[in-house]
Amino acid sequence: PEDPPVVLDTPRAVDTRAPPPAPPAPPSSVPDIGSSVDASSRAMNPPQYPREELRRGTQGTTVLIVSIDANGGVLDVEVERSSGNRNLDREAVKAARRWRFNPEVRDGRKVSSRVRVPVEFKLG
Repeated sequence: PEDPPVVLDTPRAVDTRAPPPAPPAPPSSVPDIGSSVDASSRAMNPPQYPREELRRGTQGTTVLIVSIDANGGVLDVEVERSSGNRNLDREAVKAARRWRFNPEVRDGRKVSSRVRVPVEFKLG
């Protein structure tokens, strides 16, 4: 059997520099999707049921992310989760562009925000 190696030097500390800290994350330009927007008080007309989908009996729920300005107007609408039917999704977005919301208030000031809105297409 071989003998284990023998260390003759005394270990000593080595001066190593720590890596620089990671830079802070940049502030998000898009506010978080919040529930602080009073979506229950929005002026909204429901979307029209597309005739073809009505005839076929197509149902589904489209989940939208609606960007709202400081006055409650709609800036942008995007589909977060599709109903699975392009025509239903298109009608949901079209209707949402005409809605009005109560804007979010932070520190006594109205601010732009985003809100998640499910739009249900259901027969009967």
